[in-house]
Amino acid sequence: MRVRAVRALALCAGLVPGAAPAQDTAATAAATVEQPRSFGHVLGDVLTQRVLLEHAGRPLTPRSLPTAARVDLWFERRPARVETDAQGRRWLVLDYQLMNAPRALSAVALPALRLASRSGPTLALPAWPVSIAPLTPAQAFGTGDLQPLRPDRPIAPLPTAAIERQAWLALAALLGVLLAWMAWCVWRNTWEARRLPFAQAWRALRRIDDPA
Repeated sequence: MRVRAVRALALCAGLVPGAAPAQDTAATAAATVEQPRSFGHVLGDVLTQRVLLEHAGRPLTPRSLPTAARVDLWFERRPARVETDAQGRRWLVLDYQLMNAPRALSAVALPALRLASRSGPTLALPAWPVSIAPLTPAQAFGTGDLQPLRPDRPIAPLPTAAIERQAWLALAALLGVLLAWMAWCVWRNTWEARRLPFAQAWRALRRIDDPA
């Protein structure tokens, strides 16, 4: 009895040769992933991963979807969503947007991810390497017309003859209105100075000397 008990303890501890340790080997499974293109990405591009929510022909339901967050220096993950294809299969869609531009052609990777399910194994997504490139070279070639700076492009002048003509016509009309208003003011003041009673009295008083 004592030998059997010792052997059972050894089997549980994994000390007997040929006996596997007590662990859950089916807890994690490789996910079926449709990966984005691995090359030719620049600042602002969106890289999309599609993860099949199935294992061994059985559908899986994630416990929670990956949250939108900045994942590293290069990528930001947008809100995840679940889509159904024409065959009725459900896919988890993960969008990663490139947020920085490298100085030279570089190799980076979309992050690895573990997706826990409610009634099945955890799906493991490996890191996916991609190449990213700058929008423009750090230095221009410096030959021919390929220079660091280009001169200002001359702009063809717009035709302004019609605009100038309209401006002169408007100015002449304004000047005519001002002259007419001034002439009317002079004529009105002269006419009223002759016919209004107080103006006539003032002219009469001015003709009388001081003693009178």
